[in-house]
Amino acid sequence: MSVALTSFLDEHGMKMLRYAGVSTVNSVLGLVLLIVFHDGLDWSGENANVASVSLSAIPAYLMSRTWVWEQDGRSRFTTEVAPFWGLTFLGLLASTIAVAWAERNFDGFYVVYAANMSAFFVVWLMRYAIFEKFVWTEVPDRDPALPECLDDPSNPELV
Repeated sequence: MSVALTSFLDEHGMKMLRYAGVSTVNSVLGLVLLIVFHDGLDWSGENANVASVSLSAIPAYLMSRTWVWEQDGRSRFTTEVAPFWGLTFLGLLASTIAVAWAERNFDGFYVVYAANMSAFFVVWLMRYAIFEKFVWTEVPDRDPALPECLDDPSNPELV
């Protein structure tokens, strides 16, 4: 194995496995919701996809933040929540376009599900890199003796 690959796996290996685990849970949840909405409730592919992505993104955010990137304390809207939901919206947009195209061009519900999963896989790779590089870059240092509100540098009362 090359030195670069070994170094990459040493730095990112376990985190990527946790990210894959969260993504697996989220994919299963999203797919179950998509099936319920599309087949069970007879929603269009687009509406079923919007609902399933929106609902499954909530546990995905919480699991990613706490388990994959080991963040604790309060979420920060501008540096964590907004980027996460922005990338979720990008995945939603890509998957909804793919689902709509598949539903119009093919018969069978499996094609709708395959289109959804394929679009999200492409965005999934990009999300890891963005989260790692820009969103959750490191575990924040916190003073355990201070209450959370006093340990939060974005707290306007501290300025």
